[in-house]
Amino acid sequence: MTSAAINIDLDKLLDIVLKGVRRASVFMGLGINVALDEKHIKSIAKIQLGFVEKRLAQMDIRLEVSDSALAELAETGFDPVYGARPLKRAIQAQIENLLAKEILEGRFAAKDTVKVDYKGGKFVFSKS
Repeated sequence: MTSAAINIDLDKLLDIVLKGVRRASVFMGLGINVALDEKHIKSIAKIQLGFVEKRLAQMDIRLEVSDSALAELAETGFDPVYGARPLKRAIQAQIENLLAKEILEGRFAAKDTVKVDYKGGKFVFSKS
C-alpha cells in the first residue's frame, strides 16, 4: 500500500465532527491522519464536556468550565501519537470522578451550578 499525503482543512473536518461524526476511529479506518492543534483539542473537549453536562442536567445540576480548566484538559488530554484519544479519560479522571465524589458527599445538589476551574495545579469545584 502506498502512503500519500492528504491535505485537509481542519476547520472543515471539525465541522464534520461537530455535525455528528463522534469517533476519530472513523477517520482512522479511512487511513486519514490529521494533526490537531490546541484550538481543535479544546473544541473536542467542549464536545466531551457536553456529554457530562447532559448527565448532570438529569440531576438538575449545571456545569460551567473556566477557560483555564478547559486549557488544562486540552493539554493533559492530548498526546502527539494518539491525538485526542486520551481526552475522554482525562475528563473522566479530572472532572467526572472528582465531581461525583463531591456530589455524593453532599457538596452539590439539584439546582446548583458547578463552576470548574484550574488553580494551583489542580481542578477546583465551586458553586456559582
